[in-house]
Amino acid sequence: MSVPPSPPRSVDRYLLADLVAAGQGSTLWRATDPALDRPVGIRLIPLRDPRSADLKRAACAAATVADNRIVQVLDVLETGDDLAVVTEWIPGRPWLDTLPDQPDPMDVARTTLEVARALQAAHAAGVAHGRLRPSCVLISDSGDVRLRGLGVDAVLWGVSPVADPLRADLHGVGALLYAGLTRRWPGDPIDVLPPAPVLGHRVLPPSRVTADLPEMLDEVTVRSLLPDQSWHGKTPYADMPSLSAGLARAAERVHRPAVTRNPATAVRRSAGVLVGIVVAVGMGLLGWSMATANGASAPPDAARKVDPVSVFGEDPRPSATASTAPPAGGGETSLAVLTATSYDPYGNRATRPRLARDAIDSTAGVPAAAQTAWRTAIYPQPALSGKRGVGLLLDLGSPRPVSSIVVGLVGNGSTVQVLTAEDDRIVASPRALPAGLTLFARARGAGTQVTLRSSTPVTARYVLLWFKRLPPTTNGFQGGVRTVALSG
Repeated sequence: MSVPPSPPRSVDRYLLADLVAAGQGSTLWRATDPALDRPVGIRLIPLRDPRSADLKRAACAAATVADNRIVQVLDVLETGDDLAVVTEWIPGRPWLDTLPDQPDPMDVARTTLEVARALQAAHAAGVAHGRLRPSCVLISDSGDVRLRGLGVDAVLWGVSPVADPLRADLHGVGALLYAGLTRRWPGDPIDVLPPAPVLGHRVLPPSRVTADLPEMLDEVTVRSLLPDQSWHGKTPYADMPSLSAGLARAAERVHRPAVTRNPATAVRRSAGVLVGIVVAVGMGLLGWSMATANGASAPPDAARKVDPVSVFGEDPRPSATASTAPPAGGGETSLAVLTATSYDPYGNRATRPRLARDAIDSTAGVPAAAQTAWRTAIYPQPALSGKRGVGLLLDLGSPRPVSSIVVGLVGNGSTVQVLTAEDDRIVASPRALPAGLTLFARARGAGTQVTLRSSTPVTARYVLLWFKRLPPTTNGFQGGVRTVALSG
């Protein structure tokens, strides 16, 4: 004779079904409300726990906030030895789990804006969250943004990162935006996210960490994150309405990229990523560390003039200018770069000179452990899906003799040409790559480190790293630069 199963444990009228999480003296359950035939979530904490009274007050306060973006507190009750906080049960997934490898900045901005507006309503009711984390943001099965843990999480685990819960929320919204854009968290690692790179005591703006990010999102994050800092004369956000308004303006101005994304913006943002992260690692200005090539060395070609046709065409021969030889010693000296800017004459021609100036700020310092690189957008085809190329333009400030360039590349298989110009023709032709540039060197199918040399020094003010073919990545083709150093 079979033994009937034990009846499920109940809390008042609620039937507990599955234990979802346990820790810090409390448990979270998925349960059922049989009276209304709906799933609910129940947080249990022993009444003897010294936090139980504060938790009850926080849950009751959260229940007064009427905003459908907030997971609602449905009931607070004492039963037996436990305090129970009953909330909606939202079928869905944590927000970060729904993001692709290369998130759409517009989607990230809009999701964060929904969180900010929910908190704006909560603050107006006198309630703060106090401990925002990526796991607090859910995307329901219907696609709605829902914020959980209002007031309750701060009681259970403490207000963070500062004692003022309202200021903690301002920082938290900026941190969520940062995490969605970069997959890094400003501060200590949480939710399996590594910490954001820090310059001095300040977190680097998102566009200095991830390519293809609009500048207005930098402003929102910088003005909300701790420690307080201004942005080009604009003071830090003082309250959630001002932060929400800033996010709303940013979300309206961020355009959704096409399926084949234009790497122009990526190069611009990535110029800051590349140069800003490595700017002070062992050198004073643009100090980019040296690397050596993968593959066999070959006699270098003399630098020669090229026209746009030869630059755009695919060269079937192995590179004759990628060399394993180390940079020459003796008379060679390192060349400082005055500015680095995007060069994308066949794509989005918007420029961001401010970001490039910030990137080569010689007073900045970057930890050697920061491993950020400039990366292109991801393309479905290695030849940039028909795009003729995209590049990073380095300005030496005045014509200088250049004899070698050492580049650390992202991935294996990039086709890169190094083109130089002594005059301003390359910056005076924003809509097409001008004729008459000097082909300093090229690398076809390059490895992750390559040294490019010319048989004779080339006098140049401008040096263009021109990408024509990208290496494979997990979901397409993407290239980039980790380090670069010029000598002459």
